[in-house]
Amino acid sequence: MRLRRKAFSSGGFAFAQTISTQISSYNLSTAAAAAGWDGVAPLTATITITAAGSVIGPVGGGLAFDVPALPTGSLVTVINDGYIAGGGGLGGIGGPYNG
Repeated sequence: MRLRRKAFSSGGFAFAQTISTQISSYNLSTAAAAAGWDGVAPLTATITITAAGSVIGPVGGGLAFDVPALPTGSLVTVINDGYIAGGGGLGGIGGPYNG
């Protein structure tokens, strides 16, 4: 599956990452900043999740894969051959069954 998010033209800082294991709560801005992105220049990012890879949210709820607001001109491509799954929720307290 390929997903693209684009705001006008691309350019700026190029960032590529391959995920081939299970990780939790991936944040694109944090990962790109760790690679040297200044948070101001447009970001051109390609994230590949291999068949052996997965990105999961924390148990009890939460984001698995977060792409926060990016500068104008940014381009994000996600190549997902694995899994992206949110953490779900804690569930409700339930109620009576009227079946």
